[in-house]
Amino acid sequence: MKNKGSNIILFLLVWFVAIKPAHSQFYSGSFQEFGKNRVQEVTFFWQFYDFERFRIFFYGSGQEHAEYAAKSIHKNLQELESFFETELDGKLDVLVFNRQSDFRQSNIGLTNDITSNVGGKNNILGNKMFLYFEGTHAEMDIQIRTSLCEVLVNKMVYQGNWREVVRGSAKIDLPSWFTEGLYSYKSADWEQDISGIVRDNILNEEYNNLGRISEDQSRYAGHALWNYIAQVYGKEVIPQIIYLVSISRSFESSFRFVLGKTTSALNADMVKHYKNEFSKKEEVQKLPAQEFIPLKKRKNKGEITQLAISPDGNKIAYSTNELGKYFIWIYDLGTNKYTNVLKRGYKIDRKEDKSFPLIDWHPNGKVLAFIEEREGAVFFNFYDTDSKKKTKLQVQKIDKITSFKYNHSGTQFVFSGVQNGKTDLFLYTILGNGYLKLTDDFYDEIHPSFIENSTKVIFSSNRKSDSLYSKVDKSPNNQSFDVFIYDLTNKFQRRLKRVTNTPEINEEYPFELKPREYTYLANKNGVRNRYIAIFDSTISAVDTVITYRYFSKTSALTNYKRNATLLDVNTSTKQIGMLIYNEGSYQIFKGNASADRMIANELLPSDFKNQDEDFWKNKKESSVEIISVSPVISDNNKIKTKNYQFEKEEKEKLKEEVREDKSTEKKKDKNEMVFMNPTNAISTKTSVVSSRFELPTRKLYNINFTLDEVVSQLDNNFINNSYQVFNASQPSFNNPNVNVFNMVQMKDLMEDYRLIGGVNLSFNLRDNDYLLSFEDLSQRIDKKYMFTRQVYSDENGSYPTRTMIHEFKYRLKYPFSEVSSIGLTLNLRNDMTIVSSVNRASLESPNTYRNMGGAKLEYVFDNTFNRGINLYEGTRLKLFGEFYNELTESQTDFFVLGADIRNYQKIHRELTFASRIATSTSFGNRKLVYYMGGVDGGFNPQFNNDNIIPTDQGFAFQTIATPMRGFIQNTRFGNSFAVINTELRWPIFRYFSQYPVQSKFLSSFQIVSFADAGTAWTGPNPYSLENSFNKREVSQKPITVIIENQREPIIFGYGFGLRAEIFGYFVRYDWSWGIEDGVNQGRISYFSLSLDF
Repeated sequence: MKNKGSNIILFLLVWFVAIKPAHSQFYSGSFQEFGKNRVQEVTFFWQFYDFERFRIFFYGSGQEHAEYAAKSIHKNLQELESFFETELDGKLDVLVFNRQSDFRQSNIGLTNDITSNVGGKNNILGNKMFLYFEGTHAEMDIQIRTSLCEVLVNKMVYQGNWREVVRGSAKIDLPSWFTEGLYSYKSADWEQDISGIVRDNILNEEYNNLGRISEDQSRYAGHALWNYIAQVYGKEVIPQIIYLVSISRSFESSFRFVLGKTTSALNADMVKHYKNEFSKKEEVQKLPAQEFIPLKKRKNKGEITQLAISPDGNKIAYSTNELGKYFIWIYDLGTNKYTNVLKRGYKIDRKEDKSFPLIDWHPNGKVLAFIEEREGAVFFNFYDTDSKKKTKLQVQKIDKITSFKYNHSGTQFVFSGVQNGKTDLFLYTILGNGYLKLTDDFYDEIHPSFIENSTKVIFSSNRKSDSLYSKVDKSPNNQSFDVFIYDLTNKFQRRLKRVTNTPEINEEYPFELKPREYTYLANKNGVRNRYIAIFDSTISAVDTVITYRYFSKTSALTNYKRNATLLDVNTSTKQIGMLIYNEGSYQIFKGNASADRMIANELLPSDFKNQDEDFWKNKKESSVEIISVSPVISDNNKIKTKNYQFEKEEKEKLKEEVREDKSTEKKKDKNEMVFMNPTNAISTKTSVVSSRFELPTRKLYNINFTLDEVVSQLDNNFINNSYQVFNASQPSFNNPNVNVFNMVQMKDLMEDYRLIGGVNLSFNLRDNDYLLSFEDLSQRIDKKYMFTRQVYSDENGSYPTRTMIHEFKYRLKYPFSEVSSIGLTLNLRNDMTIVSSVNRASLESPNTYRNMGGAKLEYVFDNTFNRGINLYEGTRLKLFGEFYNELTESQTDFFVLGADIRNYQKIHRELTFASRIATSTSFGNRKLVYYMGGVDGGFNPQFNNDNIIPTDQGFAFQTIATPMRGFIQNTRFGNSFAVINTELRWPIFRYFSQYPVQSKFLSSFQIVSFADAGTAWTGPNPYSLENSFNKREVSQKPITVIIENQREPIIFGYGFGLRAEIFGYFVRYDWSWGIEDGVNQGRISYFSLSLDF
């Protein structure tokens, strides 16, 4: 009986494909090429400095970054080599990007899967690292140390030899908590942000089982473990552990040999150690006194990165970032309603950029301003809360903005921006879209805000001196951030007013509470608390002039148990917003600033400060003192003129000091480079301190290819899975034999150009396939040139034949975003079918030649990220349309439309549900026949010869429609097909293990249950009488009888299977049962080498 429901579903599916032409060519079952993109908004012209041990590559305004990176690498490389007891082999290539959004445009790390299995793939690790400037040089130093650690550890594990990399890559599987945690430990030490996150997760028992650590927490858990090892066993054991990994190929064995502990025992000891340390202060330290603002879970995914309280205090604007997908929300505290202001980006497996969007409220409370980096530029955006409309302005010649605030009238911003490699203060006027540069030196100015009716700016800076004219040392240093005040009304000011002077302590997010009373965040005791500074002055001396001494009295207002990561203050209502990381998430607290009272006693040091007892014992806060000179006026209002300097003389003295600085500049060593300042800067002078560091000659980058990947694997696929030529005399699918696939991939340093060469060696040494490909990814439109040869022999026809398919493809791909693109491929194809001479008839049979041209249009969407071998999360989608035509023959047009949609859902832990819907149809004077049944990459596949393929349908090419488990190939056939596949993938050992699974076999071992449903047909739908499957002709001259079948065209399959990585290959074995026309067809088993769909 015909199933009308199935009929409707299949008809709608094929109709949907027919109206949306794009790409997903079913050349060989479910083998498809997906992948992500990089969107090039701008073109980078690279230059480099060639030092003795490394090369620094930079572009545009990145010269300052390159110089600083060179000095930092020179300093840190020696220290890290000494720690790890190893040295780099060869030169280190360092790519310096001006910002992370520029790096996201690059092709570094972009992969392209050529094969369907993992066996024999080996990436060549080289001495290459990349950096990007995020606003402060302290953050850049952390990046540098992290990257250097990674290069050195890879060198130790693989002994600096690319052959060792090839040998070891299939055997060493180090978990991210091991590697990322080690890099973090050696780059950032035990600083308060890491300590705060570790503290929260330890006390919430999130780190009890390293095998269950989430990816976003693996860095912190690993950092805690290495810090514990260094404290208990000594830092010197760490390089011993790394070295033994290279010998034993196992981190578990290394821990046992060096520390005498298993990973599980070490994990338990670490948790116990930190619990004892953290629990002591939990009862004394508190959360903020302000009100906790609970947010809906779906409005608070990922990490809260920005926070702003509205001027009336009734709304909270905040931004979130989840794996690169970011939102801006406005939460109305009165109505309890949320407004989505912005939704941008995609969740993908890549380091997210949390430096934007930045947000702040207009003083009228009706406009929310936010800053984005898009299309290679920086934009101010304005969202009107009444009309819901957005406007934007591009900020010219600014690489990045790290923070900004409105003035009291809403006409100007003050922002911390990066220009020419330096983070300075800028005064931006909204009307006219122009800005004035306030500071211009090497120091980092961050978190500015207006004070005293917008006549001054308070901000944090890591400058050593409060002078705007002091000499600048560009060498890497650990200078902490203090609070300063910039007077906008004084055009001739030489000094900033210093509010704090606390070496080794960072003061950030300063705001004004009332005149000369400021609040800010500081990590004085190792936890970032809120402090208050009361700025005052007194007369220190009276002579011919009055000498004033300005000073600030500081006091802690809070004693938090968790770090305050962000502070926002509404200066009109005196309300504050606080962001705290607590109980595994970021929480918002809002309320009156007066809820916090000054703490009389000194805060006790946290665990972070306890690690530096000498610092805590000797720490003394320096007094803040500024001397101001004014003339003394006597009682009779007469000025005492002795030693008095008039205003004109003061200005002349200032000019003289500037001239002296310039004369000093001229005496510099001739190798020093002097940088001119922009003429619009109020601060007009910086100079560079001489050092032994010498800058080499700048050079232009030339393309140079290096070996990137080597593949040598047993395979049972064609190197080019093009549509096969249909053999009308004896239709059957020519399945590839087992062969040896060899491939070499080379890339240039920037990974913009890729050269690939490959060969499939068959065991008969005759049917060899070849591949040569060149990719140019340097521009917005990606270009690919590819030549392939595919050879197969057919012994099933009247005579043995050998078919050779030569193809040249030129592909253009335009990425809309990192996850979606449209592509166009132009194709020239030459088919040669050679008849083997086995008898007289075969000698008389002519060889056939066919020359075709074609084009393919494809749309691809892929936001999946890898959660382990054969495990994904997200969605993949391909839509396609293609056309071919013989160049010398008429009436040979050939069209194909199709779609392939895949979704992967995380059920629990690593348990994953995978589903797929695929369909395709061909039409025209020539058609494509699909043989449904079997699996991809199967050994010894069987072909159903009982289903007779009609020769009057215009079939010219053939392929398979898989997987359809429970059946053999050609169980159903036709020029159209549709299939639904579902799988439940359960990596059972990883799922139940409480600790890292060292064995690749056990880690990859999966139990899979599956169900398939599908059909292939000719005619408009599977139930049509035009479907060849539904009728059979019996001819007995002079009578021809047409017999109609009453069988169900849709077939079903179900079963289970096992998967595991064995000797570097992903091996599958399935037991399946097929149901045809309501009858179970019995069990069929499949053995294959391939990843699942």
